[in-house]
Amino acid sequence: MPAVLSVERVSKVYRIYPSQKARLFEALTRRKRHREVWALRDISFELRPGRSLGLVGENGAGKSTLLKILTGCAFPSSGVVRKEGKVAAILELGMGFHGEFSGRDNAGLNAALMGLAPGEVRRAVPQILEFSELGQAFDQPLKTYSSGMVMRLAFSTAIHVDPDILIIDEALAVGDGYFQKKCIEALRAFQEQGKTVVLCSHALYYIASMCQEAVWLKEGRVQRQGNARDVVMEYENHLNSRKAPARSRVEERTTPARIMGARLVNARGGAADHFAFQEPFAAELEIVTEDPNLPLRPGLVLFRNDEVEIFTSTSFDHPPLRGRSVYHCRVEMDHLPLVKGMYKPAFFLTDPEGLHVYHIRELPDGLEVVPPADYRFFGIIHPETRWILDME
Repeated sequence: MPAVLSVERVSKVYRIYPSQKARLFEALTRRKRHREVWALRDISFELRPGRSLGLVGENGAGKSTLLKILTGCAFPSSGVVRKEGKVAAILELGMGFHGEFSGRDNAGLNAALMGLAPGEVRRAVPQILEFSELGQAFDQPLKTYSSGMVMRLAFSTAIHVDPDILIIDEALAVGDGYFQKKCIEALRAFQEQGKTVVLCSHALYYIASMCQEAVWLKEGRVQRQGNARDVVMEYENHLNSRKAPARSRVEERTTPARIMGARLVNARGGAADHFAFQEPFAAELEIVTEDPNLPLRPGLVLFRNDEVEIFTSTSFDHPPLRGRSVYHCRVEMDHLPLVKGMYKPAFFLTDPEGLHVYHIRELPDGLEVVPPADYRFFGIIHPETRWILDME
């Protein structure tokens, strides 16, 4: 099956002049007066129909430049981009929109620019209004919109022009939790139709969950590409290894469900923050939700003191919580597998698919694992193992 998107040895360089006078001087004398900044160097990948690609990397890595080249908003300095079918994109919020036009006018204009015939535009605009849920604001000037409202309009327009390739650059980050979830469900349905998504996001759980392939850009070059989960894991390890200052993972934004209380429990049933090597471990949570019909899944992630993720435990083997306003949950381990050191547990609430995180609560005091006096093990964890020795 031929590739729907092919990128061959694409590079992008910008010329930076100290002044307009220097630009003119170079044009007249042919003597160099600029310095070169390489945004991309030798990027190559292919994407088959029905496959989705995640794009990750730190700020300044070249992700947005690459997406602009894929959409035709910018041109490569060298290399070739080949696309099959119609392309829709959500890049910088408001790109392609006019602030003086209403949401309805902007939706119709963008749908026409993406190739819809006049009759198709007339049929698409009511669908865009219904999906965006902008109500009366749909007929107000775009300059009166919040960033979240602009995102609603942009995503609704892009998804309803029936593209073959949908390119999204961090647009979901400014939406509220409800509309983010609605967008994810729409993207799932889009993928099930055999369409292609290119998604750039710092929310790595979106990349790992929704994309089969991923590219990690670093300083304009491909640092790693391949299976999305493998690339995301390596990128996360890279971020953790930088040992950024610890920050609280308690999210204070408005959310329909919260972890109101969390405590660690030792073998004697009391609250504790010190555990012996291989001691039984438990944690207890109190969860409160505004909507008893909202399905929830609690989970636990444990970080080492330098932000390295040690393990995650989720409740995906059980039905989601539903039907009450207050829940009390408990997670247990017969033997804590940690060897020694300081650790930070964080508890989280997600939707049933684990795509949207409603709330995260970190225990700031963390926990300490104390090794025994005859300690002789190395590393972070000590799983149960069995040796079979051939003595003959």
